[in-house]
Amino acid sequence: MMHFVTGGAYNGKAAWVRNDYGDQDGETLWLSRYNESFSVEQFEDVASFHELTVIQGLELYVKAVMSPKSDVASLRKRWRTLFSKWKSWEEQLGNRRLVVIGNDITKGVVPMNKGDRLWRDFVGWCYQDLVSQCERVDLVWYGISTRLK
Repeated sequence: MMHFVTGGAYNGKAAWVRNDYGDQDGETLWLSRYNESFSVEQFEDVASFHELTVIQGLELYVKAVMSPKSDVASLRKRWRTLFSKWKSWEEQLGNRRLVVIGNDITKGVVPMNKGDRLWRDFVGWCYQDLVSQCERVDLVWYGISTRLK
């Protein structure tokens, strides 16, 4: 059951996930884009995933693989393919769980910089595509979750 957790920055999403899932006896793989040693390959290499894998910072992962000259259609196809790969990995064994955490950056002031606007828009499209693949979606604001799906 792929699970997407979103909400504002610093609103307690990671703490909520840790509390909701626990650490699975230290066997949780936590891949965070906020970690300085992050690599794009970590998010894409499902062979290295653990039974419980948490991907944090999806919005920054999106930013890492796009450029201002990115073709939106081909990027969306890339993301849909990745989301399908994640879902297939999870479904191969019933005890696998993938939790994806992404900041909601689509509200508020629209950036003046064209590249930042494209990134903001693209994150919204990615989240829509991801939600269509997820069985569960939660919105976390100030540490309180609301189940959306």
